[in-house]
Amino acid sequence: MAELFIDGDKIVLSLSNLEKLESLHSEIEAYVTSIKSLEVIEDAAAELPNVKSSTVLKAGHFAVGTFNSAGMKTFAVVHHDQPKGLRISLVGEEFDQWIVGCVDPGSVLANLRNDSMLQ
Repeated sequence: MAELFIDGDKIVLSLSNLEKLESLHSEIEAYVTSIKSLEVIEDAAAELPNVKSSTVLKAGHFAVGTFNSAGMKTFAVVHHDQPKGLRISLVGEEFDQWIVGCVDPGSVLANLRNDSMLQ
């Protein structure tokens, strides 16, 4: 499963080997200073452009990779067993936002804020 953490002046989205294959990406990084906002989302799949939430949430389904819609480029890692997640909105990076499924997005958000001094 994907992990979010702070490494120096960057936020890192570390992908499992399977997620790397699914998304055709390796680790995704962005500067902490490019973070516009961080928010917990109750239904991560519903936030993905052009994807039906009910399809992702069925057992065995997932959404991993790049999604484009209305000029916004989103990188997502959402699995059926992690319906909640985090939205990380970015400025001046390859992706406009990341949507990452998490079992406990509130704790992940608190850790990111603590590690980076983000509010």
